[in-house]
Amino acid sequence: MGKLIVLGNCSNQTSQYETTNFVIDTGESKILLDAGPGVIRQLYRVGLSATDIDLVVITHSHGDHTLGFPYFLFYNFIERIQGKKGPETIPVIALREVYKGIMDMFAFCYPPGKYPNFSIENWEASPTELSTFRFKDIKITTTPVTHAVPTIGIRLEFDPTKISFSADTVYDERLVALAKGSHELVHEAFGNSAVSEIAAQTKHATAESAGKAAQDSGVQKLILSHISPIFMDKTDLLIKEASRYFKGEILVPSELQVIEI
Repeated sequence: MGKLIVLGNCSNQTSQYETTNFVIDTGESKILLDAGPGVIRQLYRVGLSATDIDLVVITHSHGDHTLGFPYFLFYNFIERIQGKKGPETIPVIALREVYKGIMDMFAFCYPPGKYPNFSIENWEASPTELSTFRFKDIKITTTPVTHAVPTIGIRLEFDPTKISFSADTVYDERLVALAKGSHELVHEAFGNSAVSEIAAQTKHATAESAGKAAQDSGVQKLILSHISPIFMDKTDLLIKEASRYFKGEILVPSELQVIEI
């Protein structure tokens, strides 16, 4: 049994909410899914440190998913010189251009060569087809999905858990295929049909799309994510819309919530 730790679940950083970032705790490993601007603060708020993270997945280049990455690496350095232990090497699963971008940010913020107490390596995800990685007891599969910039969705499998994440995307059959066999699907729901036009323009999913994806993939639980700030206190509208298509359990998690998976 693992845990899904919700560092944030909003599409934007606001005075109340943090951006959509998660930690998957398998019991043996901790995987950070995206690194938004408040990632260090949120890790600390749930009782974790940067050095607790064993592997990172960056789904795409947008700032709400990447701007905390240089600080995450810097805090790895800070915590280690304070005596905390962390992995010698931190794998980062990302598209090649995304990895280059975040490492360029890191080099700009903190000149290279001054933080030698750990290393980072890119496990490159394909922009056109499935990619599969093994990390300890975990199988990680990525697929390209449809967003405004190149983006990957992911599935994590560690016995007996299977959970899939859409990242930012419209309804995408490749994501549906990836999620088949998963117990949970974490799928973005930017808003309901009232904002379908702007969602389509920016290539984000509505709750309706999330419900369709959950139904078509055959998962048991749908976890709605990446919620627009205007819907953060109207999540019942999102659940109602998704439930038109998906008859399983639907959840909109709150910030810092821990979900058994």
